[in-house]
Amino acid sequence: ERINSADSGLLGGYSLRYPMPPLDSMCSRTKSLDVFFDELRREEPTQYVAVVGCGCSLATEPVAEISHYYNMPTVEGDDTRVFILNMYSFHARTILCQASQNGFTSPRYTWITLGWYAKGWWKWDTEGNETAPCSDEEMISVLERGVALLQYPVVNESLNTASNISSEQFLQDYEARAVRDGYAPTVTAPLAYDAVWVLATALEGVAQRVASRDDAGCEGASGELVPLGNFTYDNEKLWCLLHSELQETDFLGVSGHVHFDEQGSRLENSV
Repeated sequence: ERINSADSGLLGGYSLRYPMPPLDSMCSRTKSLDVFFDELRREEPTQYVAVVGCGCSLATEPVAEISHYYNMPTVEGDDTRVFILNMYSFHARTILCQASQNGFTSPRYTWITLGWYAKGWWKWDTEGNETAPCSDEEMISVLERGVALLQYPVVNESLNTASNISSEQFLQDYEARAVRDGYAPTVTAPLAYDAVWVLATALEGVAQRVASRDDAGCEGASGELVPLGNFTYDNEKLWCLLHSELQETDFLGVSGHVHFDEQGSRLENSV
């Protein structure tokens, strides 16, 4: 909404839209690819200039790997044993349940998990189809004195960002919207919000370069300097311009300073 407002100064004459109902990858490699190809094969398909993937790398990475074919840019110490679980919450829950049943509990055993899991992730869904091999008490016996690691953005919460909103105000607005729409807030929301702004600012840069007939650095790429609305998957020149603009990303977002290295990975300023 903020990007599409006239005050943003971005993409005049265009608007960014989110499909309704949302395209849900279900954090599944197969499902995400199915959704991606379904969108491309629709009876009246949309020409996608770029795609913002979901927060689940398992589902996003395979789409990113093939999207370029369509010219779319996408411890141990003393007597204490420490285990690090770098995995999705369902698998972590299963392992911790087995750990409880085998006596791998505190204080001798400490478990480190990822901090972005959903609230109450360690509880078994007894109301759904999930069986509950461990009680809440058994799970707590493993997680007691455990550590959850979370990437924490280094950003002044009261400082206005490129989207003309502070990190603090964004979180307030986001949590209110999530509650209103019946969604559980997620800690990765600031990253997703900034990802959309990355795309919007890059597309704005492309639109300006097309208007000024500036294809510097992309002179050898095939295709014409046409408006974004006329983009086609065989237009290498617009893809080249978009890739160049993404590389130039440099702004203060609600998740911190947003800029990328030569490989397209975000340069972190978090602890």
